[in-house]
Amino acid sequence: FAALTLVTTLREDLIDDWMAHLPPNAPNYFVINLFDHELSNFEATVSETAPQPIELYPVIRGRLTHINGEEALKIASQDSRAEGSINRDLALTYTTKLPPDNRIVEGTWAPEEHEEDLSIEEGLAKRLRIKVGDLLEFNILGEVIHGRVGSIRSVHWDRLTPNFFFIFPKKLLESHPRTWMTSLHIANQEIRLERTLVERFPSISLIEIGRLVEQVQMIANQISQSMLPLIGLCLISGLFAVWSGVHATRQERDQEDRLLRIFGTERRRIRLTNATEFVALGLISGLFGAVTAETIRWALYATALEIPFSLRLELILGMPQVGALALLSIGLWASRAKT
Repeated sequence: FAALTLVTTLREDLIDDWMAHLPPNAPNYFVINLFDHELSNFEATVSETAPQPIELYPVIRGRLTHINGEEALKIASQDSRAEGSINRDLALTYTTKLPPDNRIVEGTWAPEEHEEDLSIEEGLAKRLRIKVGDLLEFNILGEVIHGRVGSIRSVHWDRLTPNFFFIFPKKLLESHPRTWMTSLHIANQEIRLERTLVERFPSISLIEIGRLVEQVQMIANQISQSMLPLIGLCLISGLFAVWSGVHATRQERDQEDRLLRIFGTERRRIRLTNATEFVALGLISGLFGAVTAETIRWALYATALEIPFSLRLELILGMPQVGALALLSIGLWASRAKT
């Protein structure tokens, strides 16, 4: 019961929580690989076709190599997520304006006053044990860049806007080769904007987020559906074990029933007593399964997934009823099979 409940609720909660956090006009397209000479024309095209505010961000590819003089990969090797984050070229950017889905949690945001202070995303800072004031070294196309951590940011990665692990002051990165990226909301009636952008800017990559969402949902469904047969087999095995247990104790139950009838107990009352036993076992097993699933779900949400947890009362109330019905049916079937 616990495994079956956990698989279905995890799939629903992950997708529902993500979709619930999206604003009504959330971006549904990413535009990447814009070049400097295309920016003004790009903004004009969007303005005349589907007017909306645009936040353009420069993208410079670089790799974090050292933290306070120590190799970053050596530090990251103690955390698989951290190692995966820096064992590749990162998308670096610079801006004087804090992105809308970012919030400073430590240090200060003052790129114009402190021209060597950069900002790091909170999760990566924790995984790499980076603090405000630490010295970082990056490799950008063979050139070494040094920066000091001036602030740590929390980032809403689920808002479908451009976000970055590292944000630099303009002085440190403006001389390096760059492309530009942004995100757009293109409504169904504005689909001509998509065609116009592709025609006017053949070098850009236009990524439709809606299709990515559909793929995520499809993968989540496939994973859960692939697990359901195994869980169902385990559930059937458990019910068969109950049937076997009841069937194996038929002699003891026969003796108990005969003794009760000798003392004047009606057959109907004996059957009611047996049914009550099966219902009680089903209620307990269903309640235990629901509580176990909710406890595991709470632990996963609080530690690994970092999403809000809400108790599902329908599971706490419904699973005992399902368990009672299942064990009552199996128990009565096994009891009849004894004769």
